[in-house]
Amino acid sequence: VEEAKKYSSKVTLYKDDKEYNGKSLLSILSMGAHKGESIAIAADGTDEDIVIGSLKALIESGFGE
Repeated sequence: VEEAKKYSSKVTLYKDDKEYNGKSLLSILSMGAHKGESIAIAADGTDEDIVIGSLKALIESGFGE
């Protein structure tokens, strides 16, 4: 959420054919995603490519853990 909020683009996460607001902690928590599950990330806006790259890098790094 903190990373997504750095950008102006709308960020949407998808899991099990449902949409979740990528800038809302409550929305992401309600998704109930677990390690190893697949989600899709989409962004729409002027910096969409940058936000997607940034979120992809964050996820691939294990969220810095």
